[in-house]
Amino acid sequence: MTMTDSVALAVARTDLGRHPTAARCARIWARGALREWQVCASVVPDVELVVSEYVSNALLHARGAIRAELVLLRDGRWLRVEVHDAGPCAGAAAWPGREHHGRGLQITGALAVHSGRETTPERSRAWAELAIPAPPDPK
Repeated sequence: MTMTDSVALAVARTDLGRHPTAARCARIWARGALREWQVCASVVPDVELVVSEYVSNALLHARGAIRAELVLLRDGRWLRVEVHDAGPCAGAAAWPGREHHGRGLQITGALAVHSGRETTPERSRAWAELAIPAPPDPK
């Protein structure tokens, strides 16, 4: 069972448009949301990497505006990262130089407890659920 069906404690969304700095903007936005929610700092680099990779893939292989979403789940011990776009570009699988790409999803998959991708002709959603470590005992 994934945490996808869990109750959300907090949700943050941002519309990133479609510009070359969208992945950087997504990292900055995610860092700010996690800081506001006081999420354990050790998970921040992993979340930044996942959201950046998903946004970069949407820029390369999809069309339309890109939206990123962070969902703090149930007991504050899980975080879901989602990136939505308007679906795959025509010929997205045949990008020149594609053989130099593709390792990012392996890395994000290794960081996530659960991850996936849903694609229809009208939209795509990439998501990953990461465990948030317990805060250190203040003793």
